[in-house]
Amino acid sequence: MDELIKTQHNCVSDSRQYRGNVIRIGHEKLLVFRRNKAMALAFLATVQKRAQAMVSVTWKAAVRRSLQGKTLSLEQIYQAMAPYAAMRNNTHWQAKVRQCLQDERFFERVETGVYTLAQ
Repeated sequence: MDELIKTQHNCVSDSRQYRGNVIRIGHEKLLVFRRNKAMALAFLATVQKRAQAMVSVTWKAAVRRSLQGKTLSLEQIYQAMAPYAAMRNNTHWQAKVRQCLQDERFFERVETGVYTLAQ
């Protein structure tokens, strides 16, 4: 038996407010009881293709995706962008994020250090 855990990122429900004690989904768990080796290899190939596609996404597009439906502080944007930056292997990625946020066509500064998508 195998266990796969998938972390949830950029969920539509993240931007919604709920009443009461609602625990937001942080991950999904999949239990595999029977595995076909050909299917496992196909799954790994799909994961590899998705990882390659993520590397080809521009910095500006990645920052826009992290801000979709949200207003975030610069620290929160850094946290959202950290996995992307790790894949890009850029030591000065925080400066790159700040550079992207200066493009007024796509981003709006709400207040000092707080950003949202431009309307």
